[in-house]
Amino acid sequence: MIMLLKYLSYFNIQQRTLQMLSKQISKISKTVKKKKFTFTKTTKNIKDQKKESEYVLLPKWSIKQLETCYAIAINNINTLCIVAMCSIIKIIQLPYIQSKSNYELLENKPECIQLQILEGIHTNIVSTLNFMQNTENYDKFISGSFDGRIVIWSPHKLVESQIQQKQWSAQFILLGHASYVNCLILQNDESFISGSSDKTIKVWKYHKMKNEWSCTQTICEHTDIVLGLSISEDNKQLISCGGEKKIIIMKSTSNGKFQLCQKIQVDVGGSRIIFITNELFMFLQESSTHLHIYKATRKGIYERYQEFPVSGGEQNCDYYFPALYIKPQNLLVLKNGRCVNLINISINLNNLGQLIQCNLEQVIMFGKLEVLGTYGTMSNNGKLLVTWNSTSNQIQFRILKYWNEKNQNI
Repeated sequence: MIMLLKYLSYFNIQQRTLQMLSKQISKISKTVKKKKFTFTKTTKNIKDQKKESEYVLLPKWSIKQLETCYAIAINNINTLCIVAMCSIIKIIQLPYIQSKSNYELLENKPECIQLQILEGIHTNIVSTLNFMQNTENYDKFISGSFDGRIVIWSPHKLVESQIQQKQWSAQFILLGHASYVNCLILQNDESFISGSSDKTIKVWKYHKMKNEWSCTQTICEHTDIVLGLSISEDNKQLISCGGEKKIIIMKSTSNGKFQLCQKIQVDVGGSRIIFITNELFMFLQESSTHLHIYKATRKGIYERYQEFPVSGGEQNCDYYFPALYIKPQNLLVLKNGRCVNLINISINLNNLGQLIQCNLEQVIMFGKLEVLGTYGTMSNNGKLLVTWNSTSNQIQFRILKYWNEKNQNI
């Protein structure tokens, strides 16, 4: 009898425990459903919102271009565009764009004017183009190529028939990389960093007294090709990615050299990586459906913080057309597959730290699934998006158009 009472008591305890667990599971399930509903509702609201801005094509600005254009750049004042066609660089003068112009007037502006074709210096595909940023150097630029060369181009004025014209020529030719130059970023007009298929990253600096450029550091942390580079706004951190399944993070030391700080293991390599703030960067794995967001902890170690769905995943994607962050517009330009994702990034501070929100503002899709070639860039102020793709075989210009202004001004 005593044993039976003990068994019944044990049974009742187990039954109550199961009831409590059942209530807890039910409560958790309701919370999850509530959160899921909130997310779905938020997503729906974003989709239902009317577009306040959009990048729209300027058909009359388009330039027919049969050769593949792996690299494109726009100068800091939106007056020049340079385009790489295999080993040749074409310099194009853009129509003047006022800070506020009627869209229809812009559409009917005169065509872009070809100023010069640069050839005979590079012997292989030009893969990177970057304009200098300072006002006095806005028409100087740097090119990197599959021939391993980096060239600094500078204009000089010609006077013909009393009309002042500019002619560009190679001012410096830098021979340091043993293979393709895949990526190049500026620290300032007197320092830049290049990444190569020779598995190295090189830091280059200009010496005014000697009037020459030289490599001041070679970083050999990669075991495969280097495809993507980004430097923080304060110039103190450098991140890189490439063919191997790693993100490499380096920090500047007191002597100005970059030193390895952290290696992050990822599932797949990639070529698109970009700092958003000094403590936040984004990385896109090759053919991925999601953008990964990394955030620095209080100890300065980066951890994966969030991920955001993007268009163009699971499609073939060439390396070139680097990720860009346009700070005046809080806009991330992210090429993925045959799509260019334009993502608005807002960062708010609360008691828990930074709250990052990503909104997919626009997706521009190029060609069919088998189309590989889509390359381009965006102007520093976010007004112009320039692309070339192998479907249209055109250099195409898109301009930021606001819909919420009465006269549809840009």
